[in-house]
Amino acid sequence: MTVKINGTAVNISKVDGYIDVGRVWSAGDRGELTIPSELQVSRCTDNQNVVAFTYGPVVLCAGLGSESMTTSSVGWGVTTATKTVTVKESININSPTGPV
Repeated sequence: MTVKINGTAVNISKVDGYIDVGRVWSAGDRGELTIPSELQVSRCTDNQNVVAFTYGPVVLCAGLGSESMTTSSVGWGVTTATKTVTVKESININSPTGPV
């Protein structure tokens, strides 16, 4: 992970799970964060038969519709599937730089 301020790379440190950029900020300063990304597949902790595809910090998803789904709330609306969905066993990447 790299951080640039006004186009210049700066040293960063991790503090309590956050990135800390120690500097005196000025009006108009511009920050740029570059996060390395690669396509990964991970098994879900609550169901080892289900996987999640991620690209860097982004979880990829598919529009499976909302028919036969219910909504539960944990402080904000969370939609959970209540039906069996046939999921493809592969994902095609048509871009040399990753999913679009």
